[in-house]
Amino acid sequence: MLVKIFKNYSINGCSLLIPKNAFDEIGYFNERYRYIQDVDYWVRLALNGYNFIGIGNVCVKSRIHRQQVTATMPHLYYEERRLMGIPLVDQLFNEFKNKEFKYIIEAYLYDCVKKRHEYVSNYIMEKLKSNNMFTLNIWFKVRLYKLLSAWKYGLKRLYYRFIISGAR
Repeated sequence: MLVKIFKNYSINGCSLLIPKNAFDEIGYFNERYRYIQDVDYWVRLALNGYNFIGIGNVCVKSRIHRQQVTATMPHLYYEERRLMGIPLVDQLFNEFKNKEFKYIIEAYLYDCVKKRHEYVSNYIMEKLKSNNMFTLNIWFKVRLYKLLSAWKYGLKRLYYRFIISGAR
């Protein structure tokens, strides 16, 4: 489940049905996060064995505007992902040394690289190196994803600038 979350994060909290016993077992959303409380919760659900079942329909629409946190405090996203990411990486390395571990940690590494979470992706690479798990294949994919991410990020910035300046 974690690999799916890291590869295709498109879970919208407005469209989820979460069983009450999940809140009893795992707790509630972490209120110290303003931006990524949903991602944190989805990861905690997956780590505790909960599965996500998706339907192929669009259930929620969102909009982009000048006052949303994405536009007003983009640095908050990276800071919160760092705060969540380092303990998550340590937990994965300490608790999940099974056959799926390699796929989970690599999926998280590539997700961090694609989303430009430099601090966490560098931390994962150091952990992989210190555990003799860093391969040429991983190095090549990281370089490729960094290149693609930079290109995508540039296009995304232009898009947001156009949308936000067009909304004035």
